[in-house]
Amino acid sequence: MKSKHIIFVLLAVMVSAYAKAEPVDASTARTVATHFFASKFKQASEQLTATVVYEAAALRDEHGERPSFYVVDINAEGFVIVAGDNRVRPILAFSDEGAFVAEEMPANVRFFLDGYTEEIQYAVDSKLAADESTQRQWDELLADATTERKDGNVVVGPLLGNNKWNQTKYYNDLCPADASGNAAYGGHAAVGCGALVMGQVMRYWRYPTTGTGSHSYNATGYGTLSAYFGATTYRYSAMPDQLTASNHPDSCVEAVATLLYHCGVAVNMRYGADASVVNSNNIVSALPTYFGYPATVRYIERGTLSSTVWLNYLKGELDDGAPFMYGGSGNYGGHVWTCDGYRDDDYFHFNWGWGGTQNGYYALSNCSSYGFNSNHAIIIGIRGPQLPTDPEEPEVSIEEHTALNVNVFPNPTDGSVYVCSGSQTVLEVQVTDLCGRTVSRQSVGQSEFRVDLSECAPGTYLLRMVTDKGVETCRVVRR
Repeated sequence: MKSKHIIFVLLAVMVSAYAKAEPVDASTARTVATHFFASKFKQASEQLTATVVYEAAALRDEHGERPSFYVVDINAEGFVIVAGDNRVRPILAFSDEGAFVAEEMPANVRFFLDGYTEEIQYAVDSKLAADESTQRQWDELLADATTERKDGNVVVGPLLGNNKWNQTKYYNDLCPADASGNAAYGGHAAVGCGALVMGQVMRYWRYPTTGTGSHSYNATGYGTLSAYFGATTYRYSAMPDQLTASNHPDSCVEAVATLLYHCGVAVNMRYGADASVVNSNNIVSALPTYFGYPATVRYIERGTLSSTVWLNYLKGELDDGAPFMYGGSGNYGGHVWTCDGYRDDDYFHFNWGWGGTQNGYYALSNCSSYGFNSNHAIIIGIRGPQLPTDPEEPEVSIEEHTALNVNVFPNPTDGSVYVCSGSQTVLEVQVTDLCGRTVSRQSVGQSEFRVDLSECAPGTYLLRMVTDKGVETCRVVRR
């Protein structure tokens, strides 16, 4: 009987220690981030270098002050955001789309991450205990980088692909002139996150080709601004995934800047040198009025909606192939960005609209209740006439898909092909099947490059290349 009593005591001690809330230091954060990244994106044998590049606002408890979370850079090609306390889920966000540069953190990203800090501080103040799932996640990530994890598969997206549009120079070339802002804006007002997200979603749908009517308004500090939607053709085929200092043909800049400026005028954008703002309700009314989107476009606040209802809204849109606008409001105003994908472990893909900066998968909440983001909102119901396939170019027969100015070899291929476009600079290449479904899309910015088809099933594919001189399309056979 005595031995049984001892066993029960030991079990109680073990359970107590197991469930004990502990602060997470930088070393632990690096370990967790490395193991997670290795299990999701890399072969276990590859050397990963983890560096803490950002420590969030301090938590306060009996342990003193400590970071609420850590941003851990992985090989300067991705990042993982790790919670600073083990009573909440370990992984708050992650990406393999580029390094996290803290000095370039956009306002909408900062707003969203501040929500993590508030939630973790609440969990600490309330002395919440980690649930079984949270404890298991911490244990697995601390144990072994090679642990196989079958959860976390992408269900939808990212629907915007490699879109890296920005609010700065080139994108804002038709916005009001204003030399008082940061040099990155090139002497013009910022595009505004609302107009940027509208443009991204419209470019995704490739709709409309031409708008409806016109609109003018008095923009404080800039005078009367006007846009003639019904007299404008929006050239989506000339809109690459990214405009940069080394890759900005005039025709592409004009196409992108026209769309974004028209979006701004349509919503009565309050332009500013470094930031431009808009009322979300103006977006809801502008899309049907000037751009022909259905009256189903609507604005929904999270408020007191249950986590189940909220997640159903989000997943329902994405399951329909429809990226949507996600946003929220805080102490320093409102913010909006694009949500264009999700995984089966409820991480959602955000495109922040700042040149690809910090795009990745984010947890909507780091607590299991999902109850803290009541100040979040979405604009949903944005639908073009049909789901995008390869609508940038009219349908033609296979025989017509011959690019006389481009060499592609080897063709047929067992994996990759090499492309030489001569004097043309290829801005973007899109691979589609013969049904028009997009297989892959990549930014290029040069005349010689490689296209990887190793993941494609055997068959015939089309390479559609947007160049600085036009569009070239050719046929490739994958053996």
